[in-house]
Amino acid sequence: TVPLKSAVGGKLMPFTEKYIRPLAVAVIRYQGKILAVRGVDHVKNEVFFRLPGGGIEFGETAEAALKREFAEEFGVEVKIGRRLDVTENVFSYEGRAGHEIVFVFEAFLPDEKSCFPEGLPFAEPGMEGKFAEWITVAPDVLVYPEAVRQIRF
Repeated sequence: TVPLKSAVGGKLMPFTEKYIRPLAVAVIRYQGKILAVRGVDHVKNEVFFRLPGGGIEFGETAEAALKREFAEEFGVEVKIGRRLDVTENVFSYEGRAGHEIVFVFEAFLPDEKSCFPEGLPFAEPGMEGKFAEWITVAPDVLVYPEAVRQIRF
């Protein structure tokens, strides 16, 4: 296992070059935008966005993982809607190969008060002052996994 530092706050991004990582991520819409987490790949000199969510643990459903990740990362309870897609994401990040199976769900924040104009603040220790941002999916904005672009926003 080779944990890599993610572009978001330097926290560990647990993927390895030899294993497929199952993930659950959310499409949360607000005023024509979606919630996304900014990242940077220094090797590719690339700024990108990922849908919020995280890894599915053994014995955990994708829906349960998504709820857990939002509680851990943002301190909010999300309502999970319909599954929008399941996609395979083969990629490189910081010069290392990664491979994910990604469950993409529509999700909803508990109320409009959670939809801060600047985004959703992280609640995790060490992530103070960082936000998931509201972005517009446009041709010049990199959003991963790439299959997300096929979802109607």
